[in-house]
Amino acid sequence: MSDVTTELVIGAQSRAAQQVSGSGPVLEAALRALATGIQAELAGFGGNVAGNFYQALEAWFKVGATIPQATYAYGAKLLEVDQTVGESQVSQGATYQRVAGSLSAWSIE
Repeated sequence: MSDVTTELVIGAQSRAAQQVSGSGPVLEAALRALATGIQAELAGFGGNVAGNFYQALEAWFKVGATIPQATYAYGAKLLEVDQTVGESQVSQGATYQRVAGSLSAWSIE
């Protein structure tokens, strides 16, 4: 048998959310460093090729700038999974206790 499990472990998504959200500042810093490095090298470009290159970079950075915010949103969704599952577990436990109490009133002989 494999040691791999597909069970949802309460708390695992919260830990993952911390890691994902913690990567936001790292991604932001990396994007800033990349932009600074590219900007420092752009002075050597000229002509039509430079214009196309600038347009491509602008489009890339426009999309790339959304990556850190997407990681924060994903982290928030991971937290929601843990909260929802936790609430569901409490509800299921209460339902089980109520049904078990009702069944225990019936005696099977």
